[in-house]
Amino acid sequence: MIYIPGIGHLPLSSLQGLPGILGGAGGTRAPQQPKVETDKEWDAFANLPFATQQTLTEIIETLRDEKRTSLTVLVLGKGGVGKSSTVNSILNERAATTLAFQPDTARPTMFSRTIDGFSLNFIDTPGPLDGDNVSEVKLEQIAKATKGKDIDVVLFLERLDIYAVDALDHRMLQGITRVLGAGIWTNAVLGLTRASANAPPPGIDFTEHVVDRVNQLRSAIRQAGGYLPQDCPVALIENSSRCPTNDDGEKLVTNILYALNGADDEEDDKENDEAESITPEIAWVVELMERVAEVALNNAPFDHDPVAAAKAANPDKKNRWVIPVAIAAQLVFKMFLNAIIDRDARCNDLKNPSIEEKLRAMKEARKEKKREKEMMVSRRRKKSSSSRRR
Repeated sequence: MIYIPGIGHLPLSSLQGLPGILGGAGGTRAPQQPKVETDKEWDAFANLPFATQQTLTEIIETLRDEKRTSLTVLVLGKGGVGKSSTVNSILNERAATTLAFQPDTARPTMFSRTIDGFSLNFIDTPGPLDGDNVSEVKLEQIAKATKGKDIDVVLFLERLDIYAVDALDHRMLQGITRVLGAGIWTNAVLGLTRASANAPPPGIDFTEHVVDRVNQLRSAIRQAGGYLPQDCPVALIENSSRCPTNDDGEKLVTNILYALNGADDEEDDKENDEAESITPEIAWVVELMERVAEVALNNAPFDHDPVAAAKAANPDKKNRWVIPVAIAAQLVFKMFLNAIIDRDARCNDLKNPSIEEKLRAMKEARKEKKREKEMMVSRRRKKSSSSRRR
């Protein structure tokens, strides 16, 4: 999007015909159309570990019971955080090409897999950054990829082995919220990739680092204006081939998520009783998909409305309802203040003489002094005349 004062944010695609803005020498490249894969049977499902197959089958059946025939997940995050690798791990195939030192995916791509009539869709997206800047073109690409689709879950990925949310991260989150709308975060699952045991800084406890990283991300999304629930689910992810596995071949991560995913205080005792039954490690693909299904079942799908998002992002239209309220409040206050002034004036009129009365009293006083003076002069003259006669 591009912001034009007095008009607001406009999609870059709407400016394609203007010379020097999009296209041509020195222009910004117009957003590419999202790539959509043709629905394919999920043949690789049969090659997943048996325990994973069982859990995913249960998840799909639960969704079917709620009259769901598909599950669509939008995968967001910076380049290099493992978006494509995560999609490949879940689908158990090289659906998205991932090579070392390869640039981020050029445009959004939806990978659809069907199993027994149920469609599982992942929309892999490019990172919204170009160097040290937020790319409006890439944000527009992502917006186009979501248009007309019911997004059940937004899987936002960030690396666990990065220790802080910087200014560029804040701008990226603001850009995502502005273009896609604040409501998209209601359906979010936060995924922390590269969740190996050596991810934290030296000397920092693993659990402490995860909690701190989660709090950073949740705070940054809310600061960007996103409607992120307090109990937004979190999942640890490790796509590396060096990730430890269990006897079934499932990739394992540290099982600390029971402390991060919004457990009620009333259940603390119950959790303490069950603490001994919680394994130190857990299969992350199963854990992630359970979190995804939880969000999909508890929230209505997100339907991107570009017009509503643009209006919400336009600073000229934000909180415009406040203007008439403020004017009305000023008028009411002025009327109240005038009433107080008038009442005080009437009270003063009753307690104090008017100006005319004061002037009249002053004139009478001057006349009285003049009469007294004339009487004194007259008495002196009479006294002086009597003296001469003698």
